[in-house]
Amino acid sequence: CRGRGDTGPPGRGSRSAPSGRVVSPALAPASAHLLFFCENHTGPPDGEPVVVPIRRVYFVINNVTLHRVPDGAEVPVFNLSLSLDAASWTWGFEASLPASAEYLVDPGAASGPVELLASVNGTAFRVLAENISRERTFGDASIRISGRGRTAVLAAPYAPAMTFSNAEGRTARQLMDEVLTVNGVPLGWSVDWGLTDWNVPAGAFAHQGTWIEALAAIAGAAGGYLMPHPTAQSLRVRHRYPVAPWEWGSLTPDFVLPVDAVARESVRWLEKPAYNRVFVSGQEVGVLGQVTRAGTAGNVLAPMVVDALITEAPAARQRGIAILSDTGRQIEVSLRLPVLAETGIIEPGAFVEYQDGSVTRLGLVRATQGQAGFPEVWQTLGVQAYA
Repeated sequence: CRGRGDTGPPGRGSRSAPSGRVVSPALAPASAHLLFFCENHTGPPDGEPVVVPIRRVYFVINNVTLHRVPDGAEVPVFNLSLSLDAASWTWGFEASLPASAEYLVDPGAASGPVELLASVNGTAFRVLAENISRERTFGDASIRISGRGRTAVLAAPYAPAMTFSNAEGRTARQLMDEVLTVNGVPLGWSVDWGLTDWNVPAGAFAHQGTWIEALAAIAGAAGGYLMPHPTAQSLRVRHRYPVAPWEWGSLTPDFVLPVDAVARESVRWLEKPAYNRVFVSGQEVGVLGQVTRAGTAGNVLAPMVVDALITEAPAARQRGIAILSDTGRQIEVSLRLPVLAETGIIEPGAFVEYQDGSVTRLGLVRATQGQAGFPEVWQTLGVQAYA
């Protein structure tokens, strides 16, 4: 994408940066006009897709464990579940334990919840046991714990409400680094940035809330969202549509799932407005962007979006792509399959190719739920596809 008067080289397309045939004929700051046309195309992602082979029988040796951090004490578990979707910034967690294990997850006089390490077929997750309840029937007693991933420490009730601002000009990526500090001292969390960066002038960013709320506000300005790392103190920033849906035909999927590997499938059709044009705007120091899907008349206008952090063309373009991508006739697909060695637990943001009767479809994983109840372990994927 190059603007008229843009002297820099065009950026190379990547899966982590939004792209697609979007024409943005007008992006205007308050006192000048900046015109650009976006015809960027994204090639196939790096690496080969994970192809699950077709077999008559799929053998999986399931292994589910739960340990306390940091002493490594084993916590006996009857069953557990983990869930994550694109609207969340941390994993959700639930488990059922024998009543005798209560002392292992009860924090007692210690401050804060007990941290646990859950492992599902080799994939580890660090979670917090935030809530404990007990159930008792004749001759049997158990406790149920629930909580969130370790990213929860950046949110209420563990994080205070604060006021964030930028006294000096920063890029959006730099704003995130500054948010993750206290009096200039880093909290120990890192950001894996996957958007096209843009400049934010001094005074444009003002937010009140917790660390995670400030980070979500920055990512959301450009149509992005936060993805937690399962174990590390790291947050991944990804675009809701790393490739626009009208470009999916040339996309190489991350996973190829044959119908033989899927135990259950459910499908629901949705009809959303077929927007093909949207205005996105900043505020006092922002830009006004008109983003139109290339090849269309641009005659169906989506509601205008105003965000203080839409301060440059890249932010406006990315936000516009996110809005115009979530339009038209869509398919919500639920796929239930085992946690295979080839796939592990498939996280939101992955592209999967699957068989829908005689039709091969490509979809974007929006939600993942893993359920482990010995001896079975399943994962259910919520996939967004287009008719």
